[in-house]
Amino acid sequence: MILQMKRSYNLFTITNDLEKDNLSRHFQQYRFKPHAFDHQTGVVGCDYRVISDFELIYFVDGISYVTFTTKEYECHKGDIILIPPFTKHKIQSSLDNPHDNYWIHFDIYPIYKQNHFTNILYNNSHDYLIKVANDTELIKLYHQLESEMKTKKPGYIAQFEILLKQILLHINRNLISTKKLTIDHNISSSIEEDIINQSVKYIENNIENNITIQDIYLNLHISESSLYKAFSKVMAITPNNFLQMQKLKRAEYLMITTNYSIKEISDILGFSNQYYFSSVFKKYYSMSPKQYIDAIMI
Repeated sequence: MILQMKRSYNLFTITNDLEKDNLSRHFQQYRFKPHAFDHQTGVVGCDYRVISDFELIYFVDGISYVTFTTKEYECHKGDIILIPPFTKHKIQSSLDNPHDNYWIHFDIYPIYKQNHFTNILYNNSHDYLIKVANDTELIKLYHQLESEMKTKKPGYIAQFEILLKQILLHINRNLISTKKLTIDHNISSSIEEDIINQSVKYIENNIENNITIQDIYLNLHISESSLYKAFSKVMAITPNNFLQMQKLKRAEYLMITTNYSIKEISDILGFSNQYYFSSVFKKYYSMSPKQYIDAIMI
């Protein structure tokens, strides 16, 4: 006699449920690439600065003041600040109640979906402060990340990526549960998003080849006006500004990882001369390339 075993997949089948799980569908659109992590305590801070990636700061204890150009936030236990790329800010700790925080630097891909991710997280309010209260599960994730970065066991970088995604997912879940966040159901791709996606890929592959805006729209076989319309609609920025910021981001990377001179970096990235490069860099970073290099060498 042959016994036939009938398996039940009710507990594990997710194919049909995925369409109903808006948060999972939302997160499937992104890849999160971590760059740096630290646990910071005591009376420490920084003067006005600009960074070219995202910084997520979770305040575990104490009081901190995070100041942007037009607004200052007083941050307490359980508060989170998400600072977007190229956003001028400064961070100061309270002398009477020094802060205890975790910070993570990371990027979100694809680049053209960064605004979509942050707008939802900010609940379309353009408010950089996110409140999750005293969340023990979130603290556990940070403790696990801290342990991974200290021990650096094989696979710790992969684990960093996994834990970063878990932290961001947990924050979103917390906001949904407290009705501070609603996930957009529409995740379909538009023609403009396709143009941005192709443009970003072209820029990333040719950033050190002295490319121009004309190179981009000619390579994509579209008109200049179509390129500008796509960037304006999807990213709320001009192609010129985006290309300039990507060049500055690569300049920052070259400063950190190579011994190239400022003139060599300027030439590699296609700036007309080193003085123009320095003025553009200072406009975004509030310091000259030389001052930036001196600061990272400390």
